[in-house]
Amino acid sequence: DPVCRLGIVGSGVRKVPKKKGHTSSIKMKNLNPTWEETFDLPAHDAVDGAELLVVVEDYDKVGSNDFMGLVSLPLQDIGRGGLEASSDWVTGWYDLVDAKGRADKPRGAVELKYMWVAGQPVPGTSVGGSTVTKKTLEPVIK
Repeated sequence: DPVCRLGIVGSGVRKVPKKKGHTSSIKMKNLNPTWEETFDLPAHDAVDGAELLVVVEDYDKVGSNDFMGLVSLPLQDIGRGGLEASSDWVTGWYDLVDAKGRADKPRGAVELKYMWVAGQPVPGTSVGGSTVTKKTLEPVIK
C-alpha cells in the first residue's frame, strides 16, 4: 500500500513536515503503483542547501507507516544553480535509499518528472519565488 510524502526541506533533513509537504494518494495492494499526480512545492523561502525530499512508505491503517526508502534532490541541481526557470520537464529514475542516504539494500526506485518554474517576487524582496512541480511518481521494485 505505497504512499509518498513530498516537500522542500533543509539539507540533511529526512522527514517531510506535515504542514510543508504533500501526500500522494494511497495505492492499495499495489507493488508497482503509478500516481500521475501533480504537486506544486513553493521554494521561494528555501534555505541554502535545500532539497526536494520524496519519502516512500507502506501505508498502515493502524499504527505508523513503514518506511520503504527516500530520494533527496538538491534544489541547486533542479533549479540549475539559481532561480532560472526551465521550460521542459525533467524525467529520471532515482534509487530509494535509507534514512541516512545509504543504498544499504535494494529498496526499489521512483521515476520523478519535475520542472523548475519561476514565480513572482517574494513580497518585500527583490528575490523571485519559484516552485518545483512534480508531475509523476512511479515507484517500482528492481
